[in-house]
Amino acid sequence: MSSTNQKNKISQHFRKRNQASQHSAYHTTYPRQTELSTAIVNDLIIKLGLPLSIVERSAFINFMKTVDP
Repeated sequence: MSSTNQKNKISQHFRKRNQASQHSAYHTTYPRQTELSTAIVNDLIIKLGLPLSIVERSAFINFMKTVDP
């Protein structure tokens, strides 16, 4: 799978999750939301190689509430 194709799939996943979430503190186009989502994908998932499913775990969700309440 090409890097571009993989990034598109990851981006689509986050868009779907953001659109479905009624508890989001920011709108999906808000700069801070974009910054956090990009950092999660680039730093945690791509660079560290963590599984994409990490964003669905309660520990990660609680961590993000601490990072940006």
